Amino acid sequence: MQLEEIVPDLFYRVTDVFDKSTLTLLQAQYWNKHTWRELYQANGILRHESHCDLELSSLLEIQKWIENKLSIQVYPNSTQLWYDYPEYINHMHIDGSPNLYVNCQIYLIDSENKDQGTHFRVSEPLLFNGKPREDGLMEHTWYSVPYEVNTGYIMFKPTEYTHGTKYPVTDQRMSLYQSYRITKEPSPIW
Repeated sequence: MQLEEIVPDLFYRVTDVFDKSTLTLLQAQYWNKHTWRELYQANGILRHESHCDLELSSLLEIQKWIENKLSIQVYPNSTQLWYDYPEYINHMHIDGSPNLYVNCQIYLIDSENKDQGTHFRVSEPLLFNGKPREDGLMEHTWYSVPYEVNTGYIMFKPTEYTHGTKYPVTDQRMSLYQSYRITKEPSPIW
């Protein structure tokens, strides 16, 4: 597994997450997606979602890395598999649940459309003579991780930073999603 810092202390690219046999095992889970929970957006675009009960050593490695980075213990929420259909778009948003202190999403298949990965926005005040402008104008910078097999991101503070997909899925999007909280007991607010 390789980690690359994209935005210091906030957004990281992670590559080569799973070994080949684990990746194949995860991809095989999608054969049963017809039994998964169906989620529709307002425009009727479908996502299938399922809990993943496989024990994944790579996720333990990611958790340890997060704990070292934060110098605190984190607790994993349930691991989910997502299957997004063509035209699905996860609109820009800030997460609302206190259970989401760190998000991690790993893409499980490749696509010609590398733009269907998650985008992350950092806003900073525009400066004038080295100081924030009086009018409060902000500069917004977008970062993303390309949608590539066995690649994904680790995002800190998703309840404070805007993120989502800027472009719709063009064929299919399969991923593993793991979030972490900093409280032992999960909040009932999801």
